[in-house]
Amino acid sequence: MRRVPLRLTKVFAVILLLFTAMPALYAWTMHALITEPALRDLPAVRQAVTVRSLADFVNRHAAALETLLAVEEQWARQNLEFYRPRPDELAFKAATPSAQRVQAFMQAIRVHPGQPSLHQDYLELLPSNPAAGRQRIDPLKLTVFKNLEDLAKPVYVKLPTGSAVRALDVVSTASDEPDMGMDIGLFSDNGTEHGKRYGFGPQPFGNPNLEYGSQAPFHMGFYHEDGITFAAAGFLQHTYPEYRIHLYKTLASFAFANQEDYWGWRFTGWGLHYIGDLSQPYHARALPGISSGRMVCVSLLDIFGFSSFKDNAVQLVSNRHTVVDNLQNQIMFAESQQNYPPDSIALQIVSADQKIIYSDKIPRTYITSLSFGRSDELDALLEDTMPERLVSDPTFELSGSPEGQRLEAEILKSQGPAALKKLKRMLIMMLRSNTTANQAYVAAVLQGSR
Repeated sequence: MRRVPLRLTKVFAVILLLFTAMPALYAWTMHALITEPALRDLPAVRQAVTVRSLADFVNRHAAALETLLAVEEQWARQNLEFYRPRPDELAFKAATPSAQRVQAFMQAIRVHPGQPSLHQDYLELLPSNPAAGRQRIDPLKLTVFKNLEDLAKPVYVKLPTGSAVRALDVVSTASDEPDMGMDIGLFSDNGTEHGKRYGFGPQPFGNPNLEYGSQAPFHMGFYHEDGITFAAAGFLQHTYPEYRIHLYKTLASFAFANQEDYWGWRFTGWGLHYIGDLSQPYHARALPGISSGRMVCVSLLDIFGFSSFKDNAVQLVSNRHTVVDNLQNQIMFAESQQNYPPDSIALQIVSADQKIIYSDKIPRTYITSLSFGRSDELDALLEDTMPERLVSDPTFELSGSPEGQRLEAEILKSQGPAALKKLKRMLIMMLRSNTTANQAYVAAVLQGSR
């Protein structure tokens, strides 16, 4: 076995720290703002569906789900190179007492077993879809998080069992649900009981000290890094969005095939969440704007005591990631409040930029291929069009800052309308590609139910 030189080992160790220090930010904030326009013209989502609880769904189909999830686990083991198999003792069993089946199902698909939203039937309402007297739900009853900053904007309302609801509202709501905490604490070193049992091993990257940090490996897909990066940071290959996308596609097709349309659309929305995440360049490339050569240089400087270069790189990438998420959310939320003016982003991402046929390779060959390829362009555009302090000052923390809450105004004041127009054009380009993938995924789900 060839020995790695000690100095090179230290470089790799610093690179590991560099990636581990990266905050696991959300990709897009409020996926419903993106999912609703992406799917609104599809005939299938115009239908009304009947609300059924997860307990009802699982108990009705317990025997079939036992077989389905066993087959799905075999698919993951055979097709996902870095997949950590589910422990056999967590396999779903139809013989489980009915009162315990929902918990057994949640453990079999390895989501947070205490995720409150899975015990609720609810809608996330955009401003263009007013509550109109419906019973509201406190966001605290839908999430495992204590920091509700990103859940404060929408209104959540209860869906009574047996009531009729528009499929588009169900799938749009569900596309935000994985960010409610479904993928939190799933690793063995996250300090949770379920993390110790789920078999995913130690968290490969992301900051586990952040409340939402442990979801990073499920919401990011680094498939196109160069050989130097993977040699130095092979842990980046231990990601799970493909696992989630395929699992929820399988469950959605099963639900539709068994006339469980409410759960068909809810599972579909879960899968669309990860597709949306991968369409954001900062979720498909570990450090946009930082070449592998520069990464090694930063690591060498850190070894020799110049740690500020590493710290600055982390802070700048974090701020730029946050800018993209916040800008998308702020613009599209305001558009929804105004009932979508003619020049709104939402109206420009209704149509796909092309038609594709979905396959299990699409997350790599289409979605992340595009977003990875756009990462340097996006990073350079942020430098060119954003106020310098927000994206180029490593002493500034954008997250939680007043400036971060009013990005449009900051851009117009500092850079002018032309800069904002360029940024909107980039958002539209990325989101139209996401529409392409979303529509292809929905078509594949429905085709699989026939």
